[in-house]
Order: sequence, then structure tokens, then C-alpha cells
Amino acid sequence: MNNTAVINASNEDLVKSFCAMQSENGVLKKEVEELKLQLKKHVFGQRSEKHHIIMSEPLPMFPAEEIQTKELEEEITVEAHSRKKYNPRKPLPANLPREIVIHEPGEKICSCCGAELVKIGEEKSEEIEYIPAKMFVREHIRIKKACSKCKGEVRIAELPSEYKPLGKARPGVGLVSHVAVSKYGDHVTLF
Repeated sequence: MNNTAVINASNEDLVKSFCAMQSENGVLKKEVEELKLQLKKHVFGQRSEKHHIIMSEPLPMFPAEEIQTKELEEEITVEAHSRKKYNPRKPLPANLPREIVIHEPGEKICSCCGAELVKIGEEKSEEIEYIPAKMFVREHIRIKKACSKCKGEVRIAELPSEYKPLGKARPGVGLVSHVAVSKYGDHVTLF
């Protein structure tokens, strides 16, 4: 009888230790899955100079008291400063002759109420144009109009496509064609 009692007691101990190991294994598997997910986010996620790895609890090598005391000790004061307005393009020289081209919207009547559209502002864009042996600046003024009664619709004139051969770049059609002919046709260096 003693042997069976000892065997039963050892079996119970083995079952208890097995259950404890299974529960510990489950907790460890959850931690591994969380770490795999964080690693995936770190490797395949958005790139930034700042890396924020979110953990459910702090790592055991850094006790929570030390982290909190370090955060309290590191107070940084920053002096007030002001930023300059960022404007990468310098204005074109005022001494160049200018040609002003005014573009108005095609529609002059409000589609909502039928009232006449009124000028409320304008947008300016400049381009450098070239006529052989003569450079000048052509200003395109696109008139903005809106309905004075319902104040719901704003119209702005569109530039014809031939005015911007290179999108938002400043050179005009004449300057682009002159540079292309000089470089490829006349074999003149760019500088």
C-alpha cells in the first residue's frame, strides 16, 4: 500500500507541475507573439527617426521606479524662437521689362442664381520669356470672380496649356525652345 500511495502522490505532483508548466508555456507563447508583432511593425512598418516600441510592461532589467525617477530628473528648458517664412524662390528682377497678360474666367454669370460674377481677387504667376536677343518677364494675372448675391461660387480663370510647357517651372515657351535649339541644333554649350 505504501508504494501505491507514493506513486499516487508522485503522480499528483507530476500533474500539478505539468499544469503549472502548461500555464507558464501559454503566457510565454503570448509574449512571443507580441514580440513577433512588434518586430514585424518595426521591420515592415513606417520608417522614422523615432522608434516607439510599445510594451505592455517595462523590461525586467529596468525597474519601474528607476524609469520614473529618470523622467522626473530630466527636465529640459527650451528658449523661445521664431521661424522665418520659407520661400525658396527669389522674386524675378524688377528691372526686366514686363508684359502683363490678363486671363478672365469663361463664365461671367453665376450658375446658382444667375447674377453677374464680381472680381474678388487675383492670382499672379511669373515666367521668364525669351525673344532672340531680348528677355522679359510675362505676368499672367488670373482674375477671380464670385457671385455678390449668394456668395457661393468662386471662379478663377485657367491658363491655356501653351503657356506652361514645363508645368510649374518659370521658363516660357520661347526660352525653352531657344535653349533646345541652341543646345541641340547650334551645338552651343549651356553656360
